[in-house]
Amino acid sequence: MTTGSFAVSVSGVAVVCCVHDRQKDLVKDPDVLIAAATRRGINRNTYLVQFCACCRNYFLHLDDEPALCQTCRRRPVHQPAGPLPNPEGIAA
Repeated sequence: MTTGSFAVSVSGVAVVCCVHDRQKDLVKDPDVLIAAATRRGINRNTYLVQFCACCRNYFLHLDDEPALCQTCRRRPVHQPAGPLPNPEGIAA
Protein backbone atom coordinates (compact mmCIF):
# COMPACT_ATOMS: atom_id res chain seq x y z
CA MET A 1 0.00 0.00 0.00
CA THR A 2 1.36 3.41 -0.87
CA THR A 3 0.33 6.63 0.88
CA GLY A 4 1.91 9.66 -0.74
CA SER A 5 5.66 9.06 -0.74
CA PHE A 6 5.56 6.38 1.95
CA ALA A 7 5.27 2.65 1.32
CA VAL A 8 3.51 0.77 4.10
CA SER A 9 4.01 -2.96 4.50
CA VAL A 10 1.95 -5.12 6.83
CA SER A 11 2.98 -8.68 7.58
CA GLY A 12 2.70 -11.25 10.31
CA VAL A 13 0.33 -13.87 11.60
CA ALA A 14 -3.06 -12.97 12.99
CA VAL A 15 -4.02 -14.68 16.22
CA VAL A 16 -7.77 -14.94 16.56
CA CYS A 17 -8.88 -15.31 20.18
CA CYS A 18 -12.27 -15.84 21.75
CA VAL A 19 -13.59 -13.38 24.33
CA HIS A 20 -11.75 -15.44 26.98
CA ASP A 21 -8.31 -14.86 25.34
CA ARG A 22 -8.05 -18.43 24.07
CA GLN A 23 -6.78 -19.14 20.57
CA LYS A 24 -9.51 -20.47 18.30
CA ASP A 25 -9.16 -23.59 16.17
CA LEU A 26 -5.91 -24.59 17.89
CA VAL A 27 -6.91 -28.20 18.66
CA LYS A 28 -8.78 -29.31 15.52
CA ASP A 29 -8.24 -33.08 15.53
CA PRO A 30 -9.67 -35.20 18.36
CA ASP A 31 -7.29 -38.06 17.51
CA VAL A 32 -4.28 -35.83 18.13
CA LEU A 33 -5.79 -34.78 21.48
CA ILE A 34 -6.31 -38.42 22.48
CA ALA A 35 -2.74 -39.34 21.45
CA ALA A 36 -1.30 -36.43 23.47
CA ALA A 37 -3.37 -37.37 26.50
CA THR A 38 -2.22 -40.99 26.25
CA ARG A 39 1.43 -39.91 26.09
CA ARG A 40 0.93 -37.88 29.28
CA GLY A 41 -0.60 -40.85 31.09
CA ILE A 42 -4.22 -39.65 31.05
CA ASN A 43 -6.69 -42.54 30.99
CA ARG A 44 -8.76 -42.24 27.82
CA ASN A 45 -11.58 -44.29 29.36
CA THR A 46 -12.08 -41.71 32.12
CA TYR A 47 -12.47 -38.66 29.87
CA LEU A 48 -14.61 -37.89 26.83
CA VAL A 49 -13.59 -35.65 23.95
CA GLN A 50 -15.85 -32.62 23.63
CA PHE A 51 -15.87 -29.64 21.28
CA CYS A 52 -15.91 -26.15 22.80
CA ALA A 53 -18.45 -24.05 20.92
CA CYS A 54 -16.77 -20.83 22.13
CA CYS A 55 -13.11 -21.26 21.13
CA ARG A 56 -13.76 -24.17 18.70
CA ASN A 57 -11.10 -26.41 20.28
CA TYR A 58 -11.42 -30.04 21.32
CA PHE A 59 -10.89 -30.77 25.01
CA LEU A 60 -11.23 -33.62 27.52
CA HIS A 61 -14.14 -33.63 29.95
CA LEU A 62 -15.12 -36.08 32.69
CA ASP A 63 -18.76 -36.61 31.76
CA ASP A 64 -21.02 -36.48 28.73
CA GLU A 65 -22.91 -33.35 29.80
CA PRO A 66 -22.34 -30.59 27.22
CA ALA A 67 -19.82 -28.05 28.53
CA LEU A 68 -17.43 -25.37 27.38
CA CYS A 69 -13.70 -25.93 27.93
CA GLN A 70 -12.15 -24.92 31.24
CA THR A 71 -10.86 -21.59 29.90
CA CYS A 72 -14.17 -20.61 28.31
CA ARG A 73 -16.16 -21.45 31.45
CA ARG A 74 -14.54 -18.44 33.10
CA ARG A 75 -15.78 -14.88 32.91
CA PRO A 76 -15.11 -13.23 29.49
CA VAL A 77 -12.02 -11.03 29.27
CA HIS A 78 -13.40 -8.95 26.39
CA GLN A 79 -16.92 -7.73 25.76
CA PRO A 80 -18.79 -10.40 23.71
CA ALA A 81 -20.35 -9.16 20.46
CA GLY A 82 -23.38 -11.36 21.15
CA PRO A 83 -24.49 -14.22 23.38
CA LEU A 84 -21.97 -16.96 24.08
CA PRO A 85 -22.68 -20.17 22.15
CA ASN A 86 -24.32 -23.15 23.83
CA PRO A 87 -22.12 -26.18 24.56
CA GLU A 88 -22.41 -28.93 21.95
CA GLY A 89 -21.43 -32.05 23.88
CA ILE A 90 -19.46 -35.17 22.97
CA ALA A 91 -17.44 -34.87 19.79
CA ALA A 92 -15.74 -38.25 19.47
